[in-house]
Amino acid sequence: TQSTWGWLNRRVKMAYMLGSWLLVVVLYNFIGAITLLYSPNALNTFFPHLPDFILSDVGQAYRRLLAVWIVTFATVRVYCAFNLHIKPLYHVTMATFVFWMVWLSYEVFVVEFVSAKSMTVSFAFGLISLLWMVCTYGQHGDVKEPIKRQ
Repeated sequence: TQSTWGWLNRRVKMAYMLGSWLLVVVLYNFIGAITLLYSPNALNTFFPHLPDFILSDVGQAYRRLLAVWIVTFATVRVYCAFNLHIKPLYHVTMATFVFWMVWLSYEVFVVEFVSAKSMTVSFAFGLISLLWMVCTYGQHGDVKEPIKRQ
């Protein structure tokens, strides 16, 4: 009956809404990457406690490297948003969120170059995405193995 299986329908809908959520995260990522690429003072905004030597030429290279890293993660996430059924891609996408949150935690708590307040939104996006992906893991089907020719 419907009441018995209602929880399953909600769970399946939540699983398929994940693709739309990943696209929202990607939009946020691209805005951050464009800001880093085209705003020379972006490092001061995102990393208020950076030493002066990093804000020089090293900082400019770091700014571009961080932007490329963000775009690379965003590209993986876009591909996953449209292909949630491919398990290896799903795993890699979850790993991008883990890497991102580990890096943010390192910057905030270990080297203290970033204030926790400035990274709250980024960390929230990562945590929500990772939890959502873990909760809906395995509900998107899987691609069958290709037929091996003999």
